[in-house]
Amino acid sequence: MKKVVALFLCFFLLVGFTVVPESGVEASSSSVQHVFSPKSYTHYGGVTYAVKKFTYPKSVKVKLSNGRYAYRTVKWSKVSFQKEYLNRTQRVVGSVQGTSKKAVWYVRVKNYPVKISTPVIRTVGKGQEANLPTKLTAYFANGQRSTYKLEWGPAYTSKLGTRMVSYKARGLNLFFSGKAKLVVRDVHLTQPVFSILTNNEQIQAIGKIHYPARGVRHYLIAENRETKVQYKKLIYPERDGSYKVASLPLKAASYNMYVQSGVKRTSPVVVTLKGGQVPGDSETDVRNLLKGLLLNIHVTNPLLQDIVFPQIDGVTFSIDSNNDALSSAGKVTRDTNDTLVTFTIQA
Repeated sequence: MKKVVALFLCFFLLVGFTVVPESGVEASSSSVQHVFSPKSYTHYGGVTYAVKKFTYPKSVKVKLSNGRYAYRTVKWSKVSFQKEYLNRTQRVVGSVQGTSKKAVWYVRVKNYPVKISTPVIRTVGKGQEANLPTKLTAYFANGQRSTYKLEWGPAYTSKLGTRMVSYKARGLNLFFSGKAKLVVRDVHLTQPVFSILTNNEQIQAIGKIHYPARGVRHYLIAENRETKVQYKKLIYPERDGSYKVASLPLKAASYNMYVQSGVKRTSPVVVTLKGGQVPGDSETDVRNLLKGLLLNIHVTNPLLQDIVFPQIDGVTFSIDSNNDALSSAGKVTRDTNDTLVTFTIQA
């Protein structure tokens, strides 16, 4: 019994003696002899719109004193994205776990976008093709800007109202995306200005047609107030919706004059053609004609655009205003703040 115990104790002591020295040798041989630098890195895209985001290496390769290689975690100093550091090589230093030796990493940050301008879609009429911008503008950290080709999602205009249309654009390690507002409006007709041409047989209309529906025709209509017979003249607006059209030759009579687009029409204005008499033979005729012209000049409130006067032979329009923001010719100068302007239009 005593022999067995003695052998067991000897074995225990032998095991304890051999394990401790080996662990001590392993610890000394695992000390870091050299820290390898990560591969230098050039980043495009910054931090906001980059496809491949900027990331720091989580570990670095080290060589141990026993000749082996391993990877150790590392904590880096910060890379600068300030514009004064763009296109310059930055030396980033890292603290390596388990050693006082430092890791060094070289990084180059290229010029990158910091914001974009949201594309603006122009308001259209029902059924019209949406006028989608083709380019997106991006503003870069160093003050420069660049444009990228836009890709749009479906832009339906079959119904009136407001909807959002998705867009995206791509560049070198860049991806832009978002949504833009598309407004589909019903046709809007400005009240036309009517005038009698010098031959006293035709009535001219000047106005604008905004947001017309696709395939709908526009007419200048002269309705004889006595016989109720209508005379139509097709209107072909310019790209901005403006038009200037004269009626067909008409007989001397009083007419209800208006412009019609689909089921929409302007308020009728009574215009009288007097056979053989050119308007303006008497002072009363002149005053009545000018009064009618003044009442039909389109003035919005708030005044966001220039006041446009009809072009009529022998008639001059002018504005008497208390503020230079509205010139005598109707030119509006807009500021960042609202301005109250009092004015009088004279003919």
